[in-house]
Amino acid sequence: MGKVKRPHGLRGLLRITSYGCSAESFPKGGRVFFRAAGGDLRQYFLLDMWPHKKSFLMKLRGVESIEEAEKLRDSDLFLEKSALLRDEDELFWHEIIGLNVQFPDGEFLGPVTDIISAGGNDIYVVKGDEREFLIPATYEVITRIDADRGVIVISPLEGLLELNEV
Repeated sequence: MGKVKRPHGLRGLLRITSYGCSAESFPKGGRVFFRAAGGDLRQYFLLDMWPHKKSFLMKLRGVESIEEAEKLRDSDLFLEKSALLRDEDELFWHEIIGLNVQFPDGEFLGPVTDIISAGGNDIYVVKGDEREFLIPATYEVITRIDADRGVIVISPLEGLLELNEV
């Protein structure tokens, strides 16, 4: 769901980078898990989380000092799937990666292989036969996502596929 950037302040708060979800996606008073590079999952109880500048601040039970928070620096953040909170038309990144992107006429462009968080909207990295395409995840471009069928239908703006070669 995200990554710990660093401690925030002296009282054990964590500054979190979220992978495409809002603070409302995290269950208040629920379990969260952290894993440092190559380490085991460590479970904590989430007390609160709120937006702060371009990231989030998180308060965990049992993390009361900067020294305790420092132990979680650069850790990956996980939730149990059953704890994910979302609107019924919302998808998480792990549900989008792997979906096949196509045009309205059914012509296949390629699968989504990665997602880039770009502030105002996400950008889907699509692996075509000969190159990658960067597709902005906006209502103007994405006309339909059918996760059950594994398809994203796009109606690209003129010149979009020629401009964003990777």
